[in-house]
Parts: sequence; C-alpha cells; structure tokens
Amino acid sequence: SCPLPPSRSPRCGPRLPPSSASGASAGSRVRRSCVGVGYRSAPPSNSARMGRLYKAYLEGPEIFNCRSCKTHLSTNDQIISKDFHGRGGRAYLFNTAINVYTGHTEKRHLITGWHTVCDLYCITCQGLVGWKYVEAEDKSQKYKEGKFILEKTRLACEEWD
Repeated sequence: SCPLPPSRSPRCGPRLPPSSASGASAGSRVRRSCVGVGYRSAPPSNSARMGRLYKAYLEGPEIFNCRSCKTHLSTNDQIISKDFHGRGGRAYLFNTAINVYTGHTEKRHLITGWHTVCDLYCITCQGLVGWKYVEAEDKSQKYKEGKFILEKTRLACEEWD
C-alpha cells in the first residue's frame, strides 16, 4: 500500500496503456508527451514557459506525483532509502526523478555533513519538491552523488494497490 497518509494519496484516473520507453528502469514504463525529456537544469524563464510544456509520464502500479499538480516524479522501485529527513519531515532518496528542474548549486550542512546540492522544482507548478546531491565531501557519503531527495510532504501516490 502507499506509504503516504490517505489524505495525500488520491487515486487518479485509469492506468495508462503500456508503451515502450527508452531510459526507463525495469518494472516501470515512461510515456512522453510530444518529444520532451522530463529534466531541466535551469529554472524556466517566462519565454520558456510559453508554448508547450513537455512532460514524461510513468506507467506502473506505484507512482509518486507532485502533491500540488499531480505531475509524475518517480516510482517506488527507484527508492534507494526511506531513512532521510527533509525540511518538513521524512524524505526518500531516489535513484532517478523526472519532470523536475534544478535550482542553483549551493553547499549545505546537512545531518550527515557538508554536501553540494541543488533544489528540485516541479516543471509544471514550480513547487519545491526536494533536492539533488551534486557532491559529498565525506567519502562515506559519496553514494548520494547524483541521487534525488523527494520530500514526503510534497508527494502524492498514484495507482497504488
């Protein structure tokens, strides 16, 4: 069942039909609208917001969405650890995230030491959903580099049995 409280795990429409996708992990499928990749490395400017927004759609039984706008962000099989803490409580460490863009890179002192991170924002609503680890100073924390933290309070679940 969905790890989020019932008030934060709405059931959205019917499941999408299966389709093949490049770059998807085993067990999850991605359907793209138009021809976009779901990841940007800079905030969208006003001119970038004009026109069509390209989003990727995940297919599978356990999808995490942005709580505000229900944009697909990742799947349950991409979770590396559920033992993390974000700004507003618990958070999950994911191997991949889609439909997000990164903010400016900065050094932060987190629970496990100094890390270079950048905030993650939803490409649809521009809401803060977590952060990405860019670099870790401590050798024991190097496994986090390139991984994504999504905060539980900013997630909703879709299609959970």
